Amino acid sequence: MVGIELLKRAEEAGLTVTCVGDSLRIRGPKSAEAIVQELSANKSEVIAAIKDGTLTPAPASELRARLRKGIEWFLAVDPKLWDENDYPVYDHRKLEIKMMEQTLKWLELERLLRNLYEYEGCIFDGRTCPKESPVRCTACG
Repeated sequence: MVGIELLKRAEEAGLTVTCVGDSLRIRGPKSAEAIVQELSANKSEVIAAIKDGTLTPAPASELRARLRKGIEWFLAVDPKLWDENDYPVYDHRKLEIKMMEQTLKWLELERLLRNLYEYEGCIFDGRTCPKESPVRCTACG
C-alpha cells in the first residue's frame, strides 16, 4: 500500500517513475526532491507496486487519441467564447471556466505522453496540430 500511495503522490508532483530491473528511474521537477527521497527509501514497495500492474499507465496511442479528441473539443468550444469582433463573450463564464479546466487536463495528458513515453512527434501522425486550435502539442509549438 505504501508503494501505491507514493506513486500517486509522485504523479501528482509531476514525477515519472519506472522500474528498470531492480532499480527505479525517476524523472521530473527538482521541486519534488522530498518525494524522490521517499520513493528511494521505500524502493522495494514501489517496485512491487509497479510490477503489480495496478497503476499501469495508458498506452501512448491512447494518450495521443485523447489529446486529438481534446483538440476537437477546443476547436468546437473556442469560437463560442468570442464575438464577431474577437471580444470575449461575458455571458459564457461557466464555459470559460470549463475551458480552463480542460486546458489544464490536456496539458497534463501531454506531459504524461512526453515524459512517460519520451514521445517527440506531433500527436497527429505525421501532420501538425490545427493552427486555429487554442492548444497545440509541444512538437507543433
